[in-house]
Amino acid sequence: MASAASALYSAGIVLQALEARSAAREDALRFSLLRRLACQLRWLAGTALGLGGWGLQALALTLAPLTLVQPLLALGLLVLLAAGACVLRERVERRDIAAAILVATGLTGIALSAPERSSSHAPAALLATVLLGLAVLACAPYALRGRTHTPGLLVAAGAGVAYALDGLLTKLAADTAAASAWTGLAVWLPTMLVAAGVGTLSEMSALQTAPATRVAPVVAVVTTVVPVGLAPVVAGERWGTEASTQAALFTSLLVTFAGVLLLARSSAVIAVLSAEATKDETDTARRPRSSSAETKFLSTDSPSGEPSTVTRTTSPA
Repeated sequence: MASAASALYSAGIVLQALEARSAAREDALRFSLLRRLACQLRWLAGTALGLGGWGLQALALTLAPLTLVQPLLALGLLVLLAAGACVLRERVERRDIAAAILVATGLTGIALSAPERSSSHAPAALLATVLLGLAVLACAPYALRGRTHTPGLLVAAGAGVAYALDGLLTKLAADTAAASAWTGLAVWLPTMLVAAGVGTLSEMSALQTAPATRVAPVVAVVTTVVPVGLAPVVAGERWGTEASTQAALFTSLLVTFAGVLLLARSSAVIAVLSAEATKDETDTARRPRSSSAETKFLSTDSPSGEPSTVTRTTSPA
């Protein structure tokens, strides 16, 4: 179920990213961006896929530990890699194959050494402190908005933290629902939706202000690492008492994270995230620009910061 959830998440973010890349940059980190995007059928379709992925993720968390489910969501990068190779005819490099092997190997190791699922949670004070801390970090880019130019990577990191918070809240909501504690579920669900909304707005804004080659790795790694690292603290998942078991789990997690980082930087994956946006920029570049903000967006789309040309068809790795 977690694998299916990752596929839906990946398909949804592709559709959402295509619309976000064509939106005006002055809407970045503003609710107006979501309001504009919500009027686009393609973005709404991507959101629907994301909601489907969330449902499967929540169901998976009632059956398996967070330490296993969260890394499994990285399998969506393999879906993007396959889409880039089969649909866009992007070349799959040796490092992409190596990254896929790393992810598969790491996830296998996690599955074999992951702790048993636990429905116990941290004490209320500690739980509130952790969740509030993540919320502050996720909202940091918004606090800086207007005072200075907010770097795209900072916004991407904020998106990753918001998604990590959403993952932890999903775990709490799943456990609460499994225990039929409906009062607690009424608390976790709206909080979770807010975290998901902040993450979506931050990621869409990051894709406007930084190339996907930089945004995708940051979001993928932070979303994967933070919930797994906090699972023993928040979700009561004990990583075993034997040193060999702990070492196997820790090594498997590192291998998975390394594969995720490499896959997120793959040219085939990035092409899927930005191919249509690039095409839109190419077509628009043939017509006079009426907005200085649009011109700035075109000129900063390249990772090197140099102006993009009308002949570019794929995003560089």
